[in-house]
Amino acid sequence: SSGKMNPSSSPSNRMMSDIDDAMTSRSTIDSFGKCMHYTAMLISIALLAFSLCITFAVNIEDDAEAEDDYNIPGAVTLLIVIFLLVWLATLEGGMVCLLGCQPIDPQIYFETHPIAYKCTVLASLNSTNLSRFIAGKQFLVVILIFIVDQLTKPVEGRDAMGISGWVSDVFLYEFALAMTFITLVMAQIVPQLIAKDCMLDFLNNHFSLMVIYASLAIEYSGLLHVVYLVPLCIRRFTSRSGNGEASEMLEDPAGMSSTFLFWLKVAMSSIIYIFSLTLVITALFDGNTEMWDDISPGLSLFLFVVVLMWGMLLQGVQVAIFALMKLPSERYRHRKTARLNFKAVFNHGSENVDNFLIGRQLLVTAFYFFMSKITHLDYPDDDTIWGVSQTVHDLLSFGLFGALVTTIPLLGGRIAGAVAPTIFLSNILILPNIYLCRYIGASEIVSVAWPICKMFKSDFLGWFKKDSEFFSVFAEEDNASDYSMPSRPTSTTSHTERDFDKISEL
Repeated sequence: SSGKMNPSSSPSNRMMSDIDDAMTSRSTIDSFGKCMHYTAMLISIALLAFSLCITFAVNIEDDAEAEDDYNIPGAVTLLIVIFLLVWLATLEGGMVCLLGCQPIDPQIYFETHPIAYKCTVLASLNSTNLSRFIAGKQFLVVILIFIVDQLTKPVEGRDAMGISGWVSDVFLYEFALAMTFITLVMAQIVPQLIAKDCMLDFLNNHFSLMVIYASLAIEYSGLLHVVYLVPLCIRRFTSRSGNGEASEMLEDPAGMSSTFLFWLKVAMSSIIYIFSLTLVITALFDGNTEMWDDISPGLSLFLFVVVLMWGMLLQGVQVAIFALMKLPSERYRHRKTARLNFKAVFNHGSENVDNFLIGRQLLVTAFYFFMSKITHLDYPDDDTIWGVSQTVHDLLSFGLFGALVTTIPLLGGRIAGAVAPTIFLSNILILPNIYLCRYIGASEIVSVAWPICKMFKSDFLGWFKKDSEFFSVFAEEDNASDYSMPSRPTSTTSHTERDFDKISEL
């Protein structure tokens, strides 16, 4: 009424008040976020500790089926399982290393990391060998997890650590959550995190070289060659339909598709796969797998097909998403579903990508253990499949054929996602799975993997040295080299620094 403005209501004061309120709100949100993060970390640590304790108890008390079925003492079983998990971890971390070392000239670490040099020259710089390694690695991952599942499965009716009821069913008997979580954290996420920053040290050992040779040998044997029919069929389909994605097809999936030996391996692989599939389907119809007792044989077969297709989708979607990154947007602008799936992963920065990758890894690991359960033959003691002898039956029940039945479709999904990403991502079922992966990853259920990774990379253990430290030392020792890394900031960026930046972005 006096014509004077109240100082508290001036625009500048109102703006400062809004800023103070926003900062208070942000501080509250940050505090809540930290609280949730530490809570998730504690839950993750407790879950891993409980899983380790109950798994150790099953084997130390000789309650595992390996004791009854194969006469393997519990302590020996435990050592075998640890070795298999180390093998699996070497495969998972080695895959990250071989992909990450592709842009780097191997001559710069020839003298300091000679075994890593052999590994990368063998399977990283040669794209055909890298594809073969991926195929062999996929089969080894599946068969290793199948064997770990069978060795650690407890005898029904025995309660490890006195735990019974739904807890023992969830963690041991029905869902094997304990071994699933141990495998996911210790043999997959932790080695992947270590390998991301310590590629050269991770590869610089003879065991990694042996694992690469084993993967290449499995692919060379022809056991998996039936999967190479997938890109050939896709190329034939897209060329006939006039689809523009035909140019993305692999010209020669095995490097020798015009040779007689290649087609002989394809024929052999097809026969073995048909036999393996027949074996599993027969056991499902007979009700003699480890599928839950309340489920009928027909429903078991239906679940087998559905879960196997779901696994194909999970394997292919990651490959397709990153393959789509390399394409110009004009190539998939007309495919609305593919664009939605792509945006669901990459919107809101790298956090969504990380959550998607972690959640997908958890679902894939759970898929492996479920497939081990549904494909494992479980006939009564006085009965065998097809009336064969007990020795032959034990060989058929080992898990090799179930692993083949699982691996071939998974490789088919990966190849389909790589050679036809826009077609693959046009599937409407992919979007809900992407969101499911994101929500699982955002839960931070596997956050215990990060402090374990830091422990392995710490100066106290000194097992792994970061690649960035190695490249810095190299630059100081040889500033005149073509591959030297000038210190930041400079206007000139060397070959090695560009390569390392590229790896960091990846």
